[in-house]
Amino acid sequence: MFNRKLMKYNFFNSMGLFLIAILFITSCSDDDDSPTQATACSVLSLSFDSMEDLAGGGTETVNSDVTFTYNSEGNITSIKEDYDEEICQTPDDCVNDPFRGEVRVIYDGDLINGIRLFEDGQASDDTEVVLTYDANDRISVYAVTELNDGVVVDIDEYRFIYENDKVVKVEFWEAFSADEALVPDGSEEFTYTGNNITKVVTREVGGEISFEINTSYDDKTNPFFNQIALFAANIAFDETFQLANIFSENNPVSIRSEDFLDQDIDNATVTYQYNEFNVPTSIDYDETDDGFDASYTGIATINCN
Repeated sequence: MFNRKLMKYNFFNSMGLFLIAILFITSCSDDDDSPTQATACSVLSLSFDSMEDLAGGGTETVNSDVTFTYNSEGNITSIKEDYDEEICQTPDDCVNDPFRGEVRVIYDGDLINGIRLFEDGQASDDTEVVLTYDANDRISVYAVTELNDGVVVDIDEYRFIYENDKVVKVEFWEAFSADEALVPDGSEEFTYTGNNITKVVTREVGGEISFEINTSYDDKTNPFFNQIALFAANIAFDETFQLANIFSENNPVSIRSEDFLDQDIDNATVTYQYNEFNVPTSIDYDETDDGFDASYTGIATINCN
């Protein structure tokens, strides 16, 4: 089957690294008081380095280089990543795990109607993505089907609920074969302050809260705001579901994550450097989790007209 670890540690993943995704994209504002007046900006590339302490001892180091391709309308059509991971139990006991992958986004007009995954230049037939839109051209259902030798082994469906044109809830549904009916698999609920998602609550099927994230933001425009291509690629690659990085107007500066099932709390702080258009061009991320530290740095090459 297709190796979903592509972009596992880059700008699409968990609360540590998904923040890098918020930094760099296709529109930015040179007027703090008018974020809708955009200067055309395109991310040409993104590089980051990370190091994390492992619970069993040792360290994990990741280096990633990501490049973007756009169509004439300025929509992302390709995201390529060169990824190298090194896990060291001791300085003399290290394992390297390189990976080369790409996601290609297919459009019908301005709407995404397909995602293709590639690993080491080879197209994957193991993942099928279908997007359904409502009458207002908003995603209503996002479905990912996994196949093994042509046989369906997993179906994940994300159903979107809107209020006042904002996503307030996503229901997760799942089946493990084409013959099974989809059954509920939990949900995520979103609370906004202004145009930022400041609270995310994950609920189990019975309604029990399993995870909660609280985030505060800066006052700069999030250059990934409403970039559906990145969101779609995220789910297709690694099943990590993060709406806050796409549907929040500003950039997070502090994040508190609480896992109620494992009784675990993570705290993270984020600092940025900005260019003259107030677009973040570098990020420093620091996280503490039960005494284990993780840090990430990212740098973008951006073209603004």
